[in-house]
Amino acid sequence: MTTKAELRKHFKALRDDCPAEDRAAWSRQVCAHLADFCRGRGIQRVGAFAAFGSEVDLGPLQDAVPGLTLFYPRVAGREPPRLTWGTPPLAPGTWGLLEPVDAPHAQPPVQLLLVPGLAFAADGHRLGYGRGFYDAVLADLPEEVIVLEVGFELQRCASLPAGPLDRPAHGLVTETELGWVGASAAEDRPLVSIIIANYNYGRFLGEAIQSALDQTWPAVEVILVDDGSKDDSLEVASRYPIRIFPRTNGGVGTARNFGAARSRGSYLLFLDSDDKLEPQAVEHMLAALRAAPGKVGYAYSQIHYFGNQEFIFPSRPFSPRALLSSTYVNISSLIRRSAFEAVGGWDPTWRLGHEDYELWMRMLHHGFHGVLVPEPLQLYRCHGPSRNSLDSRQKEHLRWRMILTYPGLFWRKLLKHPFKSLYLRHKLGELRRRHGPAVVRREGL
Repeated sequence: MTTKAELRKHFKALRDDCPAEDRAAWSRQVCAHLADFCRGRGIQRVGAFAAFGSEVDLGPLQDAVPGLTLFYPRVAGREPPRLTWGTPPLAPGTWGLLEPVDAPHAQPPVQLLLVPGLAFAADGHRLGYGRGFYDAVLADLPEEVIVLEVGFELQRCASLPAGPLDRPAHGLVTETELGWVGASAAEDRPLVSIIIANYNYGRFLGEAIQSALDQTWPAVEVILVDDGSKDDSLEVASRYPIRIFPRTNGGVGTARNFGAARSRGSYLLFLDSDDKLEPQAVEHMLAALRAAPGKVGYAYSQIHYFGNQEFIFPSRPFSPRALLSSTYVNISSLIRRSAFEAVGGWDPTWRLGHEDYELWMRMLHHGFHGVLVPEPLQLYRCHGPSRNSLDSRQKEHLRWRMILTYPGLFWRKLLKHPFKSLYLRHKLGELRRRHGPAVVRREGL
């Protein structure tokens, strides 16, 4: 089989010979993968296709994602074929497609285009029906629209003949998986996971979620971990197309690790549920991080404080020595997953505060540095007492706990205060032996 006509005949026979009940079951699995994809990235406008013959049935997709709108193609003339959009009801159209019967809409800003076919190659090319409809559509499609081919595993093959102007898709969805095409596609459009840990901040949560969904970077999934809230947080979160994980209260570090373990992104961003992000936050920090050397584990920005106070914290370019004095790195930094996993994630024992500072210290201990994006991309809300409202004694105890945890970084401080460091190390060990780690946390050590 060398010609496209022979390939079409072969793959059409493979697909058409499958029992109807198998195709229905596979279609539901395909739609489940697509629904998860749309929810994770906040996608609500999808260019779809109506099942023709033995293609994937996308019917279950719309019901699976609240707020999702499927637009179906309507051909505006045969020469040249041009895609406009409409919604059901559908009827046979001039290209043998099922098209909207109402007047065609102007092309909407769809975020995702689903493309059918007879066969799909590993490099993202597809074997169509020979009419050129989708080839013309893809040629004029804006670059920011994600293109996913949709089919069954039996339609997958190693390679297909392709013309020089053919545009490959970004990925392929089958009943077994949603996969990106090759390493280059995943590297060009890496997925970023925004993880929001929440406890009783329902009054602010909607703004945090919306700021995550409004990111200009197209490949984003949003995950909420609700840490046993007693307010309306879960009801608020249910209004948004995100992944939601309720759990019993275990502390912010545990909640963030829980979300990270369930995320799929190559990069992670942790957003507090009372804060917000500027729309360009992910895009600009990702650009800085991808341009940095491999030992740069995270990108951070300036901070815009708002609410009870209004000012810009300028931060500073990364300096290991300056970081030993105080943190200038914000919580909502963009972190390489590889670096985050290499250092072991968040330490859940730092429940009193400074858990973000401890993470940056541990990154430094393992040789990872940061890179500054000199823009205020995180919006930090000032509103009364919080976990970070510590008295001077608590701050001093946390400071010395940090020093004693990383003596190799703070050796100058230990040499300057040798007796104090020995006393605190003795007290820390004694508390652990007598009462366990819970008392150590309560004492702020």
